[in-house]
Amino acid sequence: LGVAGALRTACIGIPDFAATVLGTGPIVNPDDVCANFVDMAEDHIMGRSDAIGDTLRYNLGKESYQDCDPLKTGMARLFCDVYCVRDAVVRGDRSILENLERATQITQKNTRALFKWSTTEAKSDSTW
Repeated sequence: LGVAGALRTACIGIPDFAATVLGTGPIVNPDDVCANFVDMAEDHIMGRSDAIGDTLRYNLGKESYQDCDPLKTGMARLFCDVYCVRDAVVRGDRSILENLERATQITQKNTRALFKWSTTEAKSDSTW
């Protein structure tokens, strides 16, 4: 039954009395007054607990809003991964181009040396 039910049960059986002045006046039923008082107290307490519950739900919602949103976090990770892959591709392309340029320079240097040697040998053969 709970506390409210126990108090309502305690209200049963209180005898009625007449609030008379000079023999006339209303008859008061204490059972109803007691039950109404218990109902009023219960409504007040439950209303207060509802307000506390509303406050807790509001605070939870507010904290949840400030927390990490899975969709935002997932998208941030995705774009971070895309950026990192793009950065790796750009660096890789730059490294390949630098190595290709260096290899071309070395090949050109060796080709010049070969032609120089070849012409020098051709001149020396012709002077014999």
